[in-house]
Amino acid sequence: MKSKLKTSLFAIIFIMISCEKDDICIESEIGTPRIILSFYDKTNKTLKKPVENLLIKGIEREDTLDIFSGDSIAIPLRNNSNFSKYEFILNAGGENSNNDTIHFEYSRYDLYINRACGFKSNYILNDPPAKLFNIDSPWIEQILKLKDTILNENNAHLAIYH
Repeated sequence: MKSKLKTSLFAIIFIMISCEKDDICIESEIGTPRIILSFYDKTNKTLKKPVENLLIKGIEREDTLDIFSGDSIAIPLRNNSNFSKYEFILNAGGENSNNDTIHFEYSRYDLYINRACGFKSNYILNDPPAKLFNIDSPWIEQILKLKDTILNENNAHLAIYH
């Protein structure tokens, strides 16, 4: 019994000593940030205006976010390209659904964090930061850049007026 305990204890100590800082990606290590979009009233541009039943679908990424209601949302940008396209469907599933496609354009630079975490991407938004596509009746009136660099998810990067 004592020999099993000594062997187990030795194995645990050996594993702990042999691990280096780069072998573990700490949860607090910030990864690639998402772009934060805030929705505002088109008539009173200082007033946030929530959206209802907004479905966001990635066009190249083929990913779909859950239906969202609120005044701000974070969405991921592609880190293997300098653009991302999303379809924003307002009132998704309802009779009055309205689709707008937004093409986000940016430069990206990758930073090496460590061996366990790998790389993270940061983004610099172009001028203009996004192009809006909807031939019929767009629900989004304007997209305004609030911050040009996406380094974290602390503040909104773009304002969407509707």
